[in-house]
Amino acid sequence: SAYISWNCLGWQSFLIFGLTLFLALSGPYTDSSRLETIIIGFLGTFLVNIARITLVVLIGWLTTPLGAIIFHDYFSTLIIIAWLFFFWYFSYSFVLEERK
Repeated sequence: SAYISWNCLGWQSFLIFGLTLFLALSGPYTDSSRLETIIIGFLGTFLVNIARITLVVLIGWLTTPLGAIIFHDYFSTLIIIAWLFFFWYFSYSFVLEERK
């Protein structure tokens, strides 16, 4: 069996996502591209958190509870950071449009 605590649901990743939104969208971008960026980022962060939780449970089921704890404590943080790096690269390259 797996126990998912409120603290493991990924609220920290949404907090970090919100902080990066505040800092990254302060430039001269159109409102529609900002809205697209926010929607893509929110949905992506949500899906990455679902995948992260699923991976922790699968690792615990396939290996040992210790393996799940190690993955949860160390590698799942790296997954969120990698997601945010990819998200901002993608947003700046393809989504955000500067005002004219």
